[in-house]
Amino acid sequence: MHRAGTLLLTLAVLTVGLAGCVGNEDPTTTPTSLDYAEGYPKFKDDGLYHFEFTAKSGALAHVEYAPGAISRLKSTGDATVSYALPETALVIDAEGPSFQLVEGPIEVAPGETVEFLAPPSAHPLNVTVDGDAYTMDPAEVPGQPVSQEQIISGENWYDLMAYQEEHFPHREPGGENYWKSIGYFESFFTDLGYEVEVDPYGTHDLSADGATCAVARGTTYCPESVANVVATKPGTNPDAGIIFVAGGHFDMVNNTRHAAFDDTSGTIATLELARVLAPYEFEHTLMFGLWGGEENGLLGSQFWVRTNPDKVQQTKSYFNLDVVGMSWPAPKLAPDPVMIAAGPDAPGGQSGETADPVSQDMLTWARTLQQDWFAFPDEVNGTEMFLYEGVASGQATGAAGVNAQSDHTPFIGAGVPSYFIFNADALDTQVALHTPSDTLTNMTKYALFENQFEMDDPTWPSEEIKAEAEEMLAQSMEATLFFPLYHAILVDLGVYTPPANQNAS
Repeated sequence: MHRAGTLLLTLAVLTVGLAGCVGNEDPTTTPTSLDYAEGYPKFKDDGLYHFEFTAKSGALAHVEYAPGAISRLKSTGDATVSYALPETALVIDAEGPSFQLVEGPIEVAPGETVEFLAPPSAHPLNVTVDGDAYTMDPAEVPGQPVSQEQIISGENWYDLMAYQEEHFPHREPGGENYWKSIGYFESFFTDLGYEVEVDPYGTHDLSADGATCAVARGTTYCPESVANVVATKPGTNPDAGIIFVAGGHFDMVNNTRHAAFDDTSGTIATLELARVLAPYEFEHTLMFGLWGGEENGLLGSQFWVRTNPDKVQQTKSYFNLDVVGMSWPAPKLAPDPVMIAAGPDAPGGQSGETADPVSQDMLTWARTLQQDWFAFPDEVNGTEMFLYEGVASGQATGAAGVNAQSDHTPFIGAGVPSYFIFNADALDTQVALHTPSDTLTNMTKYALFENQFEMDDPTWPSEEIKAEAEEMLAQSMEATLFFPLYHAILVDLGVYTPPANQNAS
């Protein structure tokens, strides 16, 4: 599912104002017939749509934009153009490069380019140009070839999932492909410029002082040995603390073979987030964790938390990704909700409710991301496409399935405010966890057909239907990953401060 990077045709309107797809409209206007299941979080041929026009001031403005993409403001004439973006657009400081919140007009001189991250669901983009409001609506632009992927790429996630399935099946702890995959993960992070630690330990010797299976990397490991792969991007401010962007476990149950949903999905999602954030500078130190031994009792994350008390104290938040990506906008006919849990918490009175102020604060923030920063249309925000609950309260009522049994648990126990994204609704489908049927093909077919398919059948009715199913699954992963992406960026910028780490000094 690779996409070609070709140039877009420019939509040029050289008269005062804009004709057709761009108009001098009320910036609060939103489309009334948006099909969110197909439109979010990108368009089928997503790329940067080009809008070039002469503003009322006479300046020649040029905007390259697509939802959720690194978009651009330009002045292609001889005059400086003054732009004002929605407050949810994140401008990129080219000197860092780093994300910045900019209030007020952005002056773009002739020949200059200012980049910004557009909200992932802003279907038109409302921009003020030299004091006049314009609405730029890619949905009304005729089909154009792709010029750039979104910042989060579900297609890239899908390709990496397929690579894992082909090259590293049977990742049971101690097995040959387990160690080969660790080398692959280490290289992936290193090639992106991260500092990487591979931390072996023995599943039968997880003592409080961190004793490990006494072997060195590159030699024969103890049969029961498993390991963590932890990547770090040091921040520009040593005192700012750590944002643990994401973590997922890469081990699998014996004889599972692929473990696509549990939890290759979260492992590869963590790699995708690391790829996206690698080029940018942050005040906080960013960390990413691939955990071994989760299926044997949360061994990897537990070991890391026990043996890194200083880093744990500095960690402001952690996002756990286990059994993810097979949710809204998939399956196509009846989308399953994205479930976001937070902890620590104390059970409330209703299913999934929490009486804990830490979790209440975190769940309110997650809703704020969904409703404000992502610019979802009203028909999305008004549906039950997102479920929010406390970790322990969800577990107590059965609403969260294995909600208290994944790698966020050791972090919560150590005082780190933690999120857990877990697509529990899909567990009631034919995609059976901890069995050989947990494959990428079954995940993909579920994304289009829900339960109406023959499990483990490798054939497809047509290549077109297969491509549509892959697209649906890719879109659902993007809907999930914008949460930890925006969370990391906005915590770094001080827009949101997570509740205090209970063990921070």
